[in-house]
Amino acid sequence: MSGEKLRIFVSYSHEDVEIYKAVCATLRTAGLSPVSDADLRPGQGFTEQIQAGISHAHVLVPILTPRSHGRGWVHQEIGFAVALKIPYVPICVGNLPDGMIAASQGIVLHETLADLAEKLSAVDFAGAVDRAGKQAVPPILVADEPETRAQAIQEYADAAFLSVGPQRIRISGGLSSFSLPDEEPDHERWSAAYGKLPRSQFSYRLIRNEHLALKKHAVQAGLSLVANIGLDLDEHRGPGVTRTRLGLLHAFLSSSALSDDKLQIAIVRNQPPDVTLAVGDWFIAESRAARAVRGVLHTVFMAHAPTVRQRIFHFDRRLSSILEGERIEARHSRQHALKLIEARIQELDLRADVAELGRERCADALDRGDDGESDEHREKRVFDKVLCLVVMY
Repeated sequence: MSGEKLRIFVSYSHEDVEIYKAVCATLRTAGLSPVSDADLRPGQGFTEQIQAGISHAHVLVPILTPRSHGRGWVHQEIGFAVALKIPYVPICVGNLPDGMIAASQGIVLHETLADLAEKLSAVDFAGAVDRAGKQAVPPILVADEPETRAQAIQEYADAAFLSVGPQRIRISGGLSSFSLPDEEPDHERWSAAYGKLPRSQFSYRLIRNEHLALKKHAVQAGLSLVANIGLDLDEHRGPGVTRTRLGLLHAFLSSSALSDDKLQIAIVRNQPPDVTLAVGDWFIAESRAARAVRGVLHTVFMAHAPTVRQRIFHFDRRLSSILEGERIEARHSRQHALKLIEARIQELDLRADVAELGRERCADALDRGDDGESDEHREKRVFDKVLCLVVMY
């Protein structure tokens, strides 16, 4: 599946802290990533952080003991995970009611924990996550406006950075937010990037914040990008917009802050306008668009870790297929992508030169007409010249 470690949220009573420490150590040895209330950040809501931790976990592991049996927190956290369709694997220690153990279908350990490593290693966590990822899960947010989408991406990306550290960025569709400026909203590049359909400075600020939040992850953890350079944004937004955005994307990918061994860049010329964005397997945003040049219509955000993991598995497989089809190794994909973007920019420059030449010749043709030439004849002559230019170029 993906390269991200499975996040295991460990729910426990603080009276069982020694059992908790042993369970976490065993999970780490098995290559898993245990998280719990010990990872909460001061100054933020306790309950909200617990819920967020469970919401983004792949599996919940509640520790059930005679002490936790009398506490409500562990049972509430199990109920919360069940409601979100997060798989859970209880660990039962000590003399618990038979009905409670039977209902939990969990691991039953000796009080000495001598069998902890053996029994925990027998649990198929990956299989449980895979099965949960195939369930229908409601989204955490639906954004119908670009501003709402940008703000949500920035907030979820920042939350991931604080909670689990830098995560790999995966983007497919369009040119990505890395083809937009990272300067302040009043910079002239924003006007060049949006052409005759500008947005407000408030909108630019939110989009810039999205760009910077994603860039922070990409620089440290890497970027997987499928960019559609065949888009013709000029058709909708006016001359020069496509070139501007390609130039910004080229500048971003050329940055020395990015490392070749953390990049996988595939270039396509034609693909559906829908956009997919994932930050690790912390969340995924899937956007629908009527036409790529007009932008997204609405975006569905998902944080159900098993489902996100399924989605990025298919993303990675598609990206690898594109690179293999082009016979490009991942470590060379950046340089290959930069060359293709440069060729596309040259193509656009040539088109602009031809258009300018056509305008000049048309004007010249109008000026050179015979004094007695009718307007109808002169217009036909100009049309024929323009048609010839189109055929030539």
